[in-house]
Amino acid sequence: EGDIQAAGGKWADAATSYRRALDKGRDPQSLVKLHAALLRAERKGEADKLAADWLRDRPKDTAVRGYLAERALAEKRYADAAQLYRALNEIAPDNALVLNNLAWTASQVKDPKALEYGEQALKMAPDSAAILDTVGMIQVEQGQAEKGLANLNRAVSLAPDAASLRLNLAKAYAKLGRPADARKEIETMMPKLKEGTPVHSEAAALLKTL
Repeated sequence: EGDIQAAGGKWADAATSYRRALDKGRDPQSLVKLHAALLRAERKGEADKLAADWLRDRPKDTAVRGYLAERALAEKRYADAAQLYRALNEIAPDNALVLNNLAWTASQVKDPKALEYGEQALKMAPDSAAILDTVGMIQVEQGQAEKGLANLNRAVSLAPDAASLRLNLAKAYAKLGRPADARKEIETMMPKLKEGTPVHSEAAALLKTL
């Protein structure tokens, strides 16, 4: 019932249905749907309290904490995301995806342990393009240019059609004073990008600075 109401954009009604489902089952999926519906219904305070109460009562929960972390990361609330990923890493250590996201968010809040988290993730998944990209970007930011570029280039070689990875490589080249290399990467990716998308806009803006 809640899903049908949500599909029709009736977020307040959907929240009511999800609340009933949560009261009956107390399962993470219902909590996540209710939280999302409350936010869409512009009831952020209620959504925040719902999540806080849930995690207080279930400190070892990973499903809801993971959902909240991904949402914070997508919204670029890096401090919130880093805090949530740190907690996830403590509850369920040795998860490469969690460590990768913790590394990235930690780097955005200038946590000196960011690279350490990324390197831990890379040991678990040495052929992950996403993790290579994260580690490479952090290394470039921290002055380890050669190591960073090597990891960023390897990420692109593993996932040549992933525009965000090639864009990060271009950014690294630009940061390191290699505009020709940056331009080459952008010109390679631009024909494949749809105009108006965030990646296209960012790539076009970077190209103008080179």
